[in-house]
Amino acid sequence: MRNILFSGNVKVFDGILTGMLSIFMRTKSTEPYRIYIFTMDVSHLREDFLPVSDEQIAFLNEVAKSYNKENIVIKIDVTDIYKEEFAGCPNEGAYCSPYTLLRLFADKIPEIPDKLLYLDADIICQGTIEPLINYTFSEHTVAMVVTEGQKDWWAKRAHSLGVAGIANGYFNSGFLLINTAKWAAQQVSARAIAMLNEPEVIKKITHPDQDVLNMLLADKLVYSDIQYNTQFSLNYQLKESFKNPVTNDTVFIHYIGPTK
Repeated sequence: MRNILFSGNVKVFDGILTGMLSIFMRTKSTEPYRIYIFTMDVSHLREDFLPVSDEQIAFLNEVAKSYNKENIVIKIDVTDIYKEEFAGCPNEGAYCSPYTLLRLFADKIPEIPDKLLYLDADIICQGTIEPLINYTFSEHTVAMVVTEGQKDWWAKRAHSLGVAGIANGYFNSGFLLINTAKWAAQQVSARAIAMLNEPEVIKKITHPDQDVLNMLLADKLVYSDIQYNTQFSLNYQLKESFKNPVTNDTVFIHYIGPTK
């Protein structure tokens, strides 16, 4: 079984559907997929912060099974876990949605397998993911990631976050190939959640869970090529000229910015 995790609310349904379809359409293997969707109801924060509905899950399952009858989409409502860990946390009001924090619950759900591919709902696939499916983690590696920015940016983030190892690479957490067993053994989720509730840490961070994961995992990562997290903004096309970062080798296009 190939295991993939998305997270979000009712409004990212189209993104999850598009991402899922793009993977199915580029898969030649007959091995089925198990698609997990972490969602929650936090409409007390904002009225449109509603969970992915059962009707949407049913539709995703219908689409998934049209490609392979053994494919399955599983909704996991983590509302109670979120309220226990993050209710009243200052990061609830961060620039990004609180749904970005849900990937931190990867080892809190018993049925989650030992290896898991997490993708943001604004990512689409345009190439084979077989190398990821077949990848074997070393004993001490918690995740495979893709860096963003250049060395000078990494050095700045290392200084501002107070972790020297980040100078070797600061990663974007929209793509994570997770060694879930090692993640759990290292108590990454529990430590990240604790840090996101610490005032001194909150003062340092600008990208809540992403910064904290960089702080915790700096020496426990394998860095992959940009082809697995090629960031692209549709607003680039409004410029007179721009260098398109997407190439024929790109596997995952990660749409960033306000226009998606």
